[in-house]
Formats: sequence, structure tokens, C-alpha cells
Amino acid sequence: MQKYSLTKQAKEWPVYKDLESIAKRRSRASVVSGILPLDCAELLVKRGTKPAKGGLTWTADPKILAPRFRLSEDVQKNLIRGIKCPHAVVVVKNGLFGAGALGLPLFGRLWRVAVILGCAISTLWHSIVTLGAPIQPEVGPKATLAQRFKFLFLLVQRLFLARGLEVIRLDSGGHHVHMTKPEEVITAATPWLERTNAARAASND
Repeated sequence: MQKYSLTKQAKEWPVYKDLESIAKRRSRASVVSGILPLDCAELLVKRGTKPAKGGLTWTADPKILAPRFRLSEDVQKNLIRGIKCPHAVVVVKNGLFGAGALGLPLFGRLWRVAVILGCAISTLWHSIVTLGAPIQPEVGPKATLAQRFKFLFLLVQRLFLARGLEVIRLDSGGHHVHMTKPEEVITAATPWLERTNAARAASND
């Protein structure tokens, strides 16, 4: 486990006067989820809020947004190696990893090659400029090019370990594509589900 300081964590969530106010706050753009339509935000906040003095507040522990204990890269890779069942991931151009697509099909073969080359070049330049300072993988708006490529390179490493992973790509829908465009997700995932079920049935014969 990697240990991070908790001294700057938020101790309490803010209180909102009503469901509409908290839904509007949740629908604002963020680094992780982008802009969430208000109707989708309302679904999330209905099950994720509780009464508080003066209105409503979140039910989640505020520490989820603070630096915290996180799984090390080795532990994450071991978890991926342990996945034996068929599995798929839906990626969207304007989703969480959309900014790292590099103009290529996200998680595709050409994308992986581009990330490896980009990481090598940016790491070399970073080492020259900083005299060998370590690179922390980051994807936030303040991340350097070397940090972004380092993060993408870790994704490439994980993809190599994810045996049998199916990548399902959509053009739009954001991080919450299963809520914003459920019909498109179902349509795109159906062929994979049918192949998976057929393979399972054949293995049982």
C-alpha cells in the first residue's frame, strides 16, 4: 500500500438546501466525470445524500476525495492477472481517458505504440531538464507531458496483463455513458455478450 498524508482532507461535506441544489453541484464539470446531465445527477444524489442541519449532504466519507491509502502498482497488476472471467471495458472519446487518446482508437495497438514512444521521449527530456527527478503519473490539468505519458504507460502495462479484455468504443457519452446513453452501450456491448455466452455454452457441451 502507498501511504499518503491525510492532514488536508475535508472533515465534512457542505450542506445544500435541497435536492435540486446538490444535483446542480454534482452536474458541474470535473476532471474525472466531465459534465453530467442534470437528470443523471438527480439519480445519483437521490441515493447518495442524507438529511443534515439546514438541508442535505453526501452520505459518503469525505476522505474519498483526499489523498489516502492507495493500492500500489504491483498490487493492481496482480489483481488484473487474477481476472479469469471474460471482461470488457467501454471507453468513450470524451470520457475519463479521452484526453489521452492521441487521435487514435483508445487502447488500440497503434495507441499503445504511440504511448510507449511518447513516454520514452518525454521521460528522456524530463530527466535532462530535472537531472533525473522521478516522474509521478498524473492526468490532472496541471500535469506535465511526462506525467501524462507516465500515466498512460501504466495503462498500457495493465492492458498487456488483461488477457481476453474486450474494448468497446463509443464516440460520446462521457464518464457516465451507461447513464447518458444506455441504449448505445447496450447496442455496442451486445455482440460481445453474445460471443461470450456462445463460448460458455460450447465449453459446457
